[in-house]
Parts: sequence; C-alpha cells; structure tokens
Amino acid sequence: MIGSSPAAAADVRVTKSIGSSLTVTDNVDLAPDGEEEGALITSVSPSASVIVDGNRLDLLFSGTVALRHFSNDDSFLVDQNVLGAATAELWEDWLYLDLEGSSSRQLLEPASRVSASGSGRGDRESVTVLEASPYLAHSFGNWADGELRYRRIETFAGSGDTTQEEQRLELQSGSRFTRTQGALLLEHIRDEGDSDDDGFASDDLERSTAMVSGKYAAWRQFSPTAKLGYDEIDSESSRDLSGPFYQVGFDSRPGPRTEFSIGVGQRYGGLWVEGDFAHEITPRLTLTGAINRVLESNTDRRRDRRRENVFDPVTGELVIGPGPEDLIEDSQSGVAVTWRGDVGLSGLYGRNALNLGFVYIDREFDTRSETTYGLTGLWSRQLSRTWSSRLSGFATHVDDEDSTNTFGAQASLDYLIYTNTVISFGVSHTQRHASEESDEYTENTAFVAGRLRF
Repeated sequence: MIGSSPAAAADVRVTKSIGSSLTVTDNVDLAPDGEEEGALITSVSPSASVIVDGNRLDLLFSGTVALRHFSNDDSFLVDQNVLGAATAELWEDWLYLDLEGSSSRQLLEPASRVSASGSGRGDRESVTVLEASPYLAHSFGNWADGELRYRRIETFAGSGDTTQEEQRLELQSGSRFTRTQGALLLEHIRDEGDSDDDGFASDDLERSTAMVSGKYAAWRQFSPTAKLGYDEIDSESSRDLSGPFYQVGFDSRPGPRTEFSIGVGQRYGGLWVEGDFAHEITPRLTLTGAINRVLESNTDRRRDRRRENVFDPVTGELVIGPGPEDLIEDSQSGVAVTWRGDVGLSGLYGRNALNLGFVYIDREFDTRSETTYGLTGLWSRQLSRTWSSRLSGFATHVDDEDSTNTFGAQASLDYLIYTNTVISFGVSHTQRHASEESDEYTENTAFVAGRLRF
C-alpha cells in the first residue's frame, strides 16, 4: 500500500535528536523522612519523529527512550515515551484502517510517589497499548453518513494485561438537513483482564448500548440537544448500572469569543452531565473547561493517558500533556463510574507564555472510591535571543484509603548554543504531607542537561 502511486505522493518529515543529563538528588527513592538516600542519575535519551502526509496514508510516530543509571545501587532503568498512529484508505470512500500504539511508564495509582524533577524511579509501571480498527465509512449522498467499526485494544502492563473489543454502528443525518441533526448509535464493548476464571473477573466489563440523539438549530446562537437510550451492563459490581438513560441540553455560541455546551440527565444509576466551554478572555488569553461522567475500565484509563501526548507541529516531536493528568492517572483498580472535570487557562504575552490547569476526578468503584484534585502551572519567558527560563509547579490532593498532599516546583534556564543545540540548568523541590507518616517524603534535585537536534 505504501508503495502504491497514491500513497507514494506523500510529504515526509523526519526529525532526530539526542539528549543527556546529570541529576543530583538527595532522595532517589522518595523514601520517608530519615530514610533518604542520595544518588547521581545519569541519563542518555535519543528521540526521533516521523510525519507522513499522503493521499491515502497518514502516519505519525514520535518517541523518546531514556536510559538512566543510578549511582546508589549501580542500577539501570529504561524510561520510554513512544507513540505512533496511522490511517490508511484501503478502498476509496469505503474501507479504512486505523492503527495506534504507545508505550510509556505510567503511575500505578493517583497516590503514587512523584517527583518534580521527573527523574526518580517512583511508583510506575511500563504500559504498552496496541490498537487496530478497520471500519467502513460512507456518505449516502447528502442524506446520511454512516460508519461501521470494529476495534481491538490490547494493553500489556506489570499489573495485568487487558483486551477490549468493540463493535460500533453509527448513522448521522447528512447536509440536506440544515437545521435538524439526528444520529443513531449501536455499540457493544467487552473488556477482559488476563484472569483464567470463567465468566467475569473483578476488572471485567461488558456493555451494550443503543442511543438516538438529536439537535435542532433554533436560532444561530442556540441549539437544543437531546439523547435517549438504553445500556445493558455486565460486571462483578454489586451496583445496577443497566437501564434506560436520557439527557437534555443545548449548544450555544453567544458571541464570537465564547462557545459552550451542556447536557444533563440520568445514566449509570445517577446524574449524568456532559459539558465543555471555551472563552477567549482577550486575544492573548483563553479559558477552557469540560466535565463529564463516564463508565471506565483499566483499558480505558491506560488508553486515555496516551491521549495527553500530542505532536508539536513545529518541532515534530512528542509533547507530554502539560496538565495534572500526568500526576493523577491510574493504570489499574478496575471498573469505575467516574466524574471528571478540568479547567485550563493559557496566555501568550510578548516573550511570556503562561499555562494553568486544574482537574478533578472522583472514581466510584464497587467497594471504595477515590477523589483527586490536581493543579499545575507553567511560566516560560524568552530572556534574550539565546537565553530562556521556565518555572513549573504542581499540587495534588488524593483521598483514598489515606489522604496525601503533594507539592512540587522546578526552575530552569535554557541556553541556545547553536540553532540545534540547547543546554539547560535547573533545580527542583518536592514534598508530600500525608495522614500516614510513612507516606511522607521530601526531595531536592539539581541538574544539567543538553540536547542536540540533527
């Protein structure tokens, strides 16, 4: 397919770089007070990215693999962050194929130990997610658009592998209907762990959903919306999550700088809310936010973590999501009904760039719940043509079986030696307060790093 004439007419962009760093830490394992052990951490991290934009093939790949050496016990650790995606049109206007894959080290749970330097070993595991999804998509004139999709997701992790299979049929009204839009969704998802037990294990989930939805453009700035459907859900949960559901709401664009949508109803045995907004406070300052209530499995959480990684269209490199999601995600724990809300503020003022993010996550498992609040901030400034500075910080509060409050900050200076070579210097501080004294820790680091692009 890649060698065929339509695919050969493609734009290809490749970027490569290699970095190295030296970090001195006074608490390499984030141990409790009085049990700290210092170390020198040496790291080498090659990176590469490939972007292919073709007529019938689009390909994105980017990854960094860091090899770290810890002087205190002469050990090595591989810390990877790799992401790839491809979309191919196999039969024009009918048959398509999506492929995605990622591998990264993820937090085991929101209360896992984290460091502002990002160089510690911490409570993480290597998680690999592979996804394949062939689908049929076609427009039936201007009457309707349809999609029939099969998806299979495999995740591999130290805490257990999972497999998710999805069959999905979606029909949407076409452009002929200018003011009224409608859709039909039929979906079946089965999510299983690697347990040998027959039937369902505690982390398994099967869901069948039928839903109709509609939207009417009452006037230019306001459109009422509605959803109605039924879920049939099987799991080991003692809760009754099956049953009919509904939601009513509206989409609105009251002005050229503001747009938002909200829907409220009942689903999964409780209140169901979906909403998002974006407001351009000034031409240089934007406020965004979202809230929803979803049913999620281990596979969903591992896969969603990958979505925080995006490609920088300028450098072509993989950028880790800047929000507090990187600090509070959970790669295990089983099936949960989850409230999730976030607010973000981003601004650009001359040589200054500012990003603030807040997230709230409340997961209700069968026998317990966990609530997490996270706040992050980043301020970067271009001091001169060759010098720039960065100041970042985070704070998290986790209520699980115990309560923890973690704070961290990092300050750094970057010096551009040549157009493709940067050297950085910085310090960081991390501290945790907890209801259990054994969960508390403090860490201080200093580092020097460099990266060469070629």
